Amino acid sequence: MFSDWDKVWPLNYNRKLSLAEVDEEKLNIVVLEDYKKQKWSEKKIVISLEFMRKYPYMRNTYHFQIDDNWLYILGHDRQHLLGYDITAEMLEIIHSVPSGKELSYVLYPSLVHLQGNEE
Repeated sequence: MFSDWDKVWPLNYNRKLSLAEVDEEKLNIVVLEDYKKQKWSEKKIVISLEFMRKYPYMRNTYHFQIDDNWLYILGHDRQHLLGYDITAEMLEIIHSVPSGKELSYVLYPSLVHLQGNEE
């Protein structure tokens, strides 16, 4: 499914639990289609992240969320919330905070166990 499980993290993909990894300038996503049957999508969703060529430091930014056609990214400095229009392939700053402040990113831990992802 993924080449390196150490680089995989959970992702909210259109309000569905997903697993994702960044590989070069691509975001690879597998979506949990049916949690009761623990059925994952058969094909990976691949989203081009060409902007990473211009901003290579963003490869270390793993706070992503996808809603409709937008990829939301918490900037590596935690001072910017970026939006990436997947269709238009345009990156823009959605929100910034003053120097010395940080945007909050809340991650709610879960005790969910998903079968089939053991090594």
